[in-house]
Amino acid sequence: MRFAKVLFFALLAVCSSGFPVSAHAQSCSPGEFPDPATGVCSPCAPGSFSADGQSCLTCPENTFAPVAGMRSCAGCEPGNIADVGAVQCTACPIGTFADPQGLAQCIDCAPGFFAPQPGSTSCSVCAAGTFSGAGAEECQACPAGRFSANPGSSSCSDCPAGTAASGLGNVSCPACPAGTFSGAAGAAECIQCAPGFVQPQPGQMACAACAAGTFAGEAGETVCQACPAGRFAGASGQSACQSCAPGSFAADEGAVACTDCAAGFFQPQDGSAVCFACPQGRFSDSGSAACQNCPAGRFAQGTGNADCVECPPGTAQPSEGQASCSTCAAGRFQPDAGQTDCPACPQDTFQPDPGSIDCIACPAGTIQPGTGETACLDTDVCLFITRSGYEGEASG
Repeated sequence: MRFAKVLFFALLAVCSSGFPVSAHAQSCSPGEFPDPATGVCSPCAPGSFSADGQSCLTCPENTFAPVAGMRSCAGCEPGNIADVGAVQCTACPIGTFADPQGLAQCIDCAPGFFAPQPGSTSCSVCAAGTFSGAGAEECQACPAGRFSANPGSSSCSDCPAGTAASGLGNVSCPACPAGTFSGAAGAAECIQCAPGFVQPQPGQMACAACAAGTFAGEAGETVCQACPAGRFAGASGQSACQSCAPGSFAADEGAVACTDCAAGFFQPQDGSAVCFACPQGRFSDSGSAACQNCPAGRFAQGTGNADCVECPPGTAQPSEGQASCSTCAAGRFQPDAGQTDCPACPQDTFQPDPGSIDCIACPAGTIQPGTGETACLDTDVCLFITRSGYEGEASG
C-alpha cells in the first residue's frame, strides 16, 4: 500500500515537471499541435494550419498562411497565385492573368489580347487598328500600309493594291483617289500618275497612257486633253503636244500628225492650223514654208499655183513673179514658148500684127532696110529715099 502511494506521487511529480506525454493524451488549440518532442502545444509553422489542434496541414495551392499559428489558410486575391505551403501570394506579371476559378498558375494572354497591369484576372481585347502577340503587355498600332479591321487581331494585314494608309493604327485602307494609284499591296502612299498618264477612277493599280493625239501636262491628271489645232502627239503617253513645223498644219484638235501644205500653198510659221495660197506670179511645192517667184519667161495667174506656165509663142516675160506674159509688139516675133523677149523682125521682113510667132518676108518689088518694121517699102520709094539720102549727104 505504501509502495503504491509512493509510485503515484512520483508520477505526479514527473508530469508536473513537463515531461513529454503522448499526443493522444493532450488536445491543443486551433493553430497549434502537440509537439511529440516537447510534449507541449506548438504553433503551426507559416505556410501551414491546424483547424482541430491535433496536427498541422500544409496550405493548398492558391492559399497562404503568412505567420505561425494559423487555424486556416487565406485564399489569394484574384489575379494572384500561390504554390502549396505558401506564406504569401504572388501577383501574375503583366501580359498574363490568373483565372479567378482557382487555377494555380498565370496564363499568357492570347494573341490579340493584353494585360497592362500585374495581378490581372483577365486580358483585354486589342482595339481595331492594333494587334498583339501572346503574352502582350500592350497592343501595337498597325504601321503605315497595314490595317486591322476587327478587335482582337493578332496581326495586321497589308493594304490591298489600289489602296494606301499613311498613318498608324489604321482600321481600313482608303482607295487611292482618281489621278493616283498603288501598284502593290502594303502601300503607305498613293502615287500620282506621271505626266502623259491618267487615271479617271479611284482605287486603281496603274495609270493609263494618253492615246496618240492627246496629252496630260501635269502629274495626277484624271483625263487626257486633245492636242489643239496646229499641234500633234504622234505617240501615246505624251506630256505635251508638238507644234506643226513650217510648211505643215493640223486643222483639227487631237491630231496624231501634221499634214504638209499642198502644192500651191505655204505656211511660214510653226504651230499653224491652216496654209495660205501662193499669190499670183508665185508658186510652191507641197510642204513649203514660202512661195517662189515664177522665173522670167513663165507666169502664174490666180492664186494657189503649184507651178508656173511658160509664156506661149508670140509672147514674152522679162521679169520674175509675173501673173501674165506680154504680147510681142507688131514688128517683133517669138516662135518659142517660155521666152523673156520678142526679137525684132530682121531686114527685108515685117510683121504688122502683134503676138506673132514669125516675120513675113517683103514681097517682090518691096524692100525693108530696117529691123522691127511693120511693113515693107516699094522699090521706087526706096530709090527716092536712097537718092535723097545721097543728095543730102552730098549737099551736107
